[in-house]
Amino acid sequence: MLLPRSLEPFFIKQIMDYLALRVHTYKTKTVIMKKKLPVLLPLLLLIFLLLFPQTSLKGAKNGLLLWFNQVLPALWPCMILSQLCLNSGIWKKAEGSGDSEIGRLSHLSGCGWYIALLGLLCGIPMGAKMVHDFLVRRKITEYEARFLLIFCNQLSPAFLIEFVFADLFPEPGMRRIMVLSYYMSVFLLWFVGRWIFPFKGQMPLLSAQGYTSSELDCTEKKEASQTFCLSENLDTSIMNSLDTLMRIGGYILLFSVLAAVLQRLIHLSAIESGILVALLEITTGIGQLKVCTMPALLKGIVINSLCAFGGMSSLMQVTSMLKGTELPVHLCFIAKASQAVLTGLLTGLFFLFVL
Repeated sequence: MLLPRSLEPFFIKQIMDYLALRVHTYKTKTVIMKKKLPVLLPLLLLIFLLLFPQTSLKGAKNGLLLWFNQVLPALWPCMILSQLCLNSGIWKKAEGSGDSEIGRLSHLSGCGWYIALLGLLCGIPMGAKMVHDFLVRRKITEYEARFLLIFCNQLSPAFLIEFVFADLFPEPGMRRIMVLSYYMSVFLLWFVGRWIFPFKGQMPLLSAQGYTSSELDCTEKKEASQTFCLSENLDTSIMNSLDTLMRIGGYILLFSVLAAVLQRLIHLSAIESGILVALLEITTGIGQLKVCTMPALLKGIVINSLCAFGGMSSLMQVTSMLKGTELPVHLCFIAKASQAVLTGLLTGLFFLFVL
């Protein structure tokens, strides 16, 4: 039955008012949940610590051992030396290389190349740490910093080859496919980033001028003198690097406890449990997945994709390193999720058509 034309505007208005009310209610509930979640989650974890102390203690031990045995020896020397290089001003000669042919091709300045290589070789969150330090000191522009965040935060080759792929696939050909798939996804992210952030030459550091000396003091406990002195700058580099490593250790410990909590509360299969833990803390989850029984193709795709994502613990470490800047943190999350999908597709294609 058709409505009279005179009543159509009335009913249309009623429907629009109802939809507007539903949208407003949804937004209100979302805001309330965002406010309550940061309070409820620590409270729930604290209750779990009291109810199941052995499970929590095991998760905390795993996190601390991971930090002490792998993260600390791998990152601390790199952080100290990088801080020394940054304070010494050795990269001033490379600051204008963005207008060279290599700079136009890569969309990176000399400092940008250093950050990208360090992020690829030293592992998460070294790339984000260098982006922050170089941006605060006005060595790179905020434009280049956004471009670097797309692909500079990666697991180190030593971790991938020695911890992940060595025990996973005894055949050298399969290990090469895993490594090739992983780093080809990094190359694709860089290539896509060139379109998102088109080359604009050696831009003036306008966007970085907002970072004052007071903001720089918030990120460093001690400030090196303007005249380079090896003893003073070495002391500053050691203390600043240690502060960063302590924050990284805190994130690893918390996410290891959270992974233990979820495994105790949620009854999942070994594969599902390993994937869930890897999404939170990559090293512990990969260790569980390697002993799971599943086809080699599926295991390679799942593990390589999870390595590309890096886990929520790694992403929160990146977020912590970028504190004090106005860089969009969600860009890192989108880039790592996209890399996980690309890596899984490339791994499956190489397994099917190369082997």
